[in-house]
Amino acid sequence: MPENDPEIIKFKQISENFGGFDNLIITIKGNDNLKMEQATEEIAKKMKGLSEFIKYVDYKYPVDFIKENILYK
Repeated sequence: MPENDPEIIKFKQISENFGGFDNLIITIKGNDNLKMEQATEEIAKKMKGLSEFIKYVDYKYPVDFIKENILYK
């Protein structure tokens, strides 16, 4: 496919930024809850904007859920 094809460009951006095409979990840690919530909303908004590539965005899992249900470092 041509390098300037919009689909190829988006594909490469996702690959470069997120390293995969399966499930993605982003954790945010900090001391300022408001800033963390704002960052979370912004990331979710951008991810939802890639609806052709991303089927579902859920961004309010509690850390305890992640620790109990997913390999977590």
